[in-house]
Amino acid sequence: MLSIPKKWGLFVSSYLPLYVLLLISFIFDVDIKLKNFFENLSVESMYAIGLILLCLLSVVVLSRLIFFKKGNERISIPDSYKTTGDNVISYVMTYVVPMLSLDFRSLDSILINLLLFICIGVIYVSNNLVYLNPVIALLGYHVYESSSGKIIITKLRIGQLEALKKESTKVMSYRMADDITFTKKYEKKSK
Repeated sequence: MLSIPKKWGLFVSSYLPLYVLLLISFIFDVDIKLKNFFENLSVESMYAIGLILLCLLSVVVLSRLIFFKKGNERISIPDSYKTTGDNVISYVMTYVVPMLSLDFRSLDSILINLLLFICIGVIYVSNNLVYLNPVIALLGYHVYESSSGKIIITKLRIGQLEALKKESTKVMSYRMADDITFTKKYEKKSK
């Protein structure tokens, strides 16, 4: 199970595309002179440093979950699943797009967006919404919900899950929350 700091890490990482877009916007909007960048730590340079740190943190968190975390539990596919892809799109449109209007020259704008970010984070973490992560979707993972309300994050398609269920094949999973599992691989049933 994920601890609260790990859930916060996944929340922060879910905004990785936003950080990259804001950093690109910053680079095109500001005449950056690297020599003077660190000498005069202004709101703009602190903003850029913050975005770079958020990008690095996001990459570390996602790498640990996706590439280095091994499945620690063998489970069978118990239910039928349906896609929840529209939830990720809603998440992106509702929260990411308004934050693109951030004015990095205005401390007020940065603070207001930071407060919004924290409020969204509290809701995200307290409701175990760790599966709402556009970066995971961009990396080829699918989020499905079972008929009993359980969430599975996997690279397998629904048809493959149904086939594994029929064959009673167990999958290696990492339990992220009581009702959320991250499936890494499956093992063929021995005959």
